[in-house]
Amino acid sequence: MKFKDDSEIVKSEVEKVCKELQQELQNTSVKLLYELRKEISKTENNLAKGVRSAEETAVAVCKNWDELYKWQSYKAAVNRYGVYKSRSVGKIDFNYQLVSPLIISILIRWTDFFNDDLWKILNNYNDIILDKTIRVYISKLSDKVKAYIPPPQLERLKERINVNAWQKLHNRIDELKDFVDSRQRQIHRLSSPKIQSKLKQIYKDCSADEGKGVIQRMKMNLEKGIDTQRKDMFKEVSKEIVAELETLMKVIKEDILSVCTKLVRSIKTTFEPLWTHKDTQDLRNTIFDDVDEADQELTSLCNTFGIKLDFGSETRTGRSSPTAGKPKTLLQSEDLDKAIKQSVADYSKQHDVEERLKQYCNFHGMEFLGRTPGNGNCFFEAISSQLDRLQLPRKSPELLRQEVTNYLKIKPTFTANGELVNLRDFVELEGDFMEYCESMSKNMEWADHVIVVTMARMLEQNIIIVTSSPDTDKDDSLVWVNGGEECNEKLPLLVGHYWETHYQSLQPKESLKTSGNTEMIDHTNDQNTSQCNDLPTRKINKKFVHCKDGLVPGSHYMVLGLYGVKKRMIFDGEHFVEPAAYNDGANKS
Repeated sequence: MKFKDDSEIVKSEVEKVCKELQQELQNTSVKLLYELRKEISKTENNLAKGVRSAEETAVAVCKNWDELYKWQSYKAAVNRYGVYKSRSVGKIDFNYQLVSPLIISILIRWTDFFNDDLWKILNNYNDIILDKTIRVYISKLSDKVKAYIPPPQLERLKERINVNAWQKLHNRIDELKDFVDSRQRQIHRLSSPKIQSKLKQIYKDCSADEGKGVIQRMKMNLEKGIDTQRKDMFKEVSKEIVAELETLMKVIKEDILSVCTKLVRSIKTTFEPLWTHKDTQDLRNTIFDDVDEADQELTSLCNTFGIKLDFGSETRTGRSSPTAGKPKTLLQSEDLDKAIKQSVADYSKQHDVEERLKQYCNFHGMEFLGRTPGNGNCFFEAISSQLDRLQLPRKSPELLRQEVTNYLKIKPTFTANGELVNLRDFVELEGDFMEYCESMSKNMEWADHVIVVTMARMLEQNIIIVTSSPDTDKDDSLVWVNGGEECNEKLPLLVGHYWETHYQSLQPKESLKTSGNTEMIDHTNDQNTSQCNDLPTRKINKKFVHCKDGLVPGSHYMVLGLYGVKKRMIFDGEHFVEPAAYNDGANKS
């Protein structure tokens, strides 16, 4: 075969056609985004009708609450920003009732789009890429190199490329379905919290009113406030839904394009003319990425147990290996003795970390929940276990990894304590942010602090981490990861952290699940309860407290235990105490 002599010609033609193919795929992806946006515009038309309907019915809906609910339930709902669970009538949600005409207006269109139309568009796009783009360019490339590659081999190469492209694109569509389903549910649910945030000050003002005739004034002022806000708040909900849909469509487009880019690279590697040719770096990088990763992991594992291995001065990809340049030597008896002692010392150190973590967990009333696998996915395994513990919708570790990295692409920013936080600024990996997200989406990639924070924001769940850092003591061993404004009344996810190595799922100790353990302040807007909302966290008397200038001695607080036990208590200046105990102390003084 004259393949070797003509390698430069083949290489040139492959690079030229692949460059043209990449540009064509880029153009096609722009057309895909255009098609997706056309579908969103149909939803916008329905949203406009829903906005008008919600505006027209808002005041009537508000007046109807007077007939539906007793004054105690009405007041309790207002005190809790429109949301209250009553034993007699079940869950009350003023915000949802106000926005429901808008939600109903898009329900049919929304269901059709996410259950059917979106996937028809994506499958049609796949067919266009496969039949009218990749196959066409592969045929074009085949014609240019057929003089240099024997026909049977060339046909096998073409078939391999076409089959690989079909598999990659269809597999990616299947993988996208779980992510899109989760994301569309989140978008669909944002309308009610948005209304709540617009009416929050009105709820506060109504709740603060007191004295004779307070119930009638509360109803009148709430009706007046809703009437004032209705012209703007439903339009803002509509705009936010459209903006979120636009962002989701962009992520879908970029995701499909990234698969196409990898396909172009795979075409280049498939046509690499020579295995050992000095310019065949594409092939060597592609084939041996996993080899290098295994090399590094094996080296790390050996170092942990005091074993020295030599993989040679250079890997087959041309990159330095972790043991590059080290001489090949046999372990003498004294060296073996040192290696064994080092292995024992390392084991002892790891054992100390585990014991410290168990002590800290015990101090905070927690214990290990089974054994979280140490498979490189331990953070996601632990969070999956916590969702089961709290009886929340089940998510596998693999799905959590994909969802959180996709969520990070969509929402790298959030507001905390009135300041904008951009998680892009905390990415330590050099290079593109999307590259970091792609890296974190891979199996066995260890979760870092950015992923931990993003997980809390995505799940809208606070995460409490018990750390075993040697720089902490029992009092300072809790790390609180805030999941957002709406998380304070939810039970948090409980996770332990072996210092620098492993995450472990936790649970409350059996003896404390029904006790009055108090660790965190509940921000429920209850009558006679002091407020400290959305403010910096500090620790007072081993309790996490959200406050600006500190707690007010003598004021009542609803104290929420980590495990859901609420108590009305009084802050005496140093401690939280039962009202009876506080009153006894005051009488004695």
